[in-house]
Amino acid sequence: MSEYQKTSNVVVSAMKADVHPQTAHKYIEAAQPPEVLQAPHSWRTRADPLAKIWDEVAGMLRDAPELEARTLFEHFLERPGSGLEESHLRTFFRRVRHWRAREGPEKEVFFAQERQPGELMQLDWTCAQELQVTIEGEVLDHPFCHCVLPDSDWQWATRCLSESFLSLISGLQAALKQPGRSPPHLGTDNSSAATHEVEAMRERPRAYNSDDLELCTHYDLTPLTIHVGCPHEQGDVESPNRHLQRRLKQRLILRGSRDFSTLEE
Repeated sequence: MSEYQKTSNVVVSAMKADVHPQTAHKYIEAAQPPEVLQAPHSWRTRADPLAKIWDEVAGMLRDAPELEARTLFEHFLERPGSGLEESHLRTFFRRVRHWRAREGPEKEVFFAQERQPGELMQLDWTCAQELQVTIEGEVLDHPFCHCVLPDSDWQWATRCLSESFLSLISGLQAALKQPGRSPPHLGTDNSSAATHEVEAMRERPRAYNSDDLELCTHYDLTPLTIHVGCPHEQGDVESPNRHLQRRLKQRLILRGSRDFSTLEE
């Protein structure tokens, strides 16, 4: 508008202001700045494409919160007369997201875990059967005893015959040998190799095995376990379990064969 007062030429003024001439015409005719013309409003500027179906969608979400937005969208997209089009996908997703935030079920409360370097080692077993490794044609059914330092994601895996206390010893010893020292705490799940059920105790239904306590005492470790039925509390090793399997599978694919002549090979 300042340039227009100098030149009275809309096109030249628009070029100097780096706006489209039509936009310049709009502001000059209104004699108002953009912040006024673009004031926020509470009314819809176009028809709601979800008006015909939203009440039904909200009802289905209340009855089955686990329904995914894409599943619902495809369901109503196939229905004649729903008014939905492929171009409404993002609008539908946004509406479902807002509904979950305002009216959906409460999300599980969790507390972020802060890991300190060298404070904890987590130990878990992961079955390697899906790797489909064979020895001269015979399937090698074996797990790995997998140890992880959560802060640095350092990890060490040892092949073992079963999820037993003996494999816990061999896996832990092999892992501790690599850094040459042990952390203050050892975390495990509630497997029978480390804990046993105690019927008389309600607050803690499982207690540490005496052998496990002696092993931890030998290495100056304080044992820690997760709550029963809460594997996500062991996520620092559960997630690396999957990555370990994926990396081994990729190497086997590059090798070209999953059959070996001997166990050592």
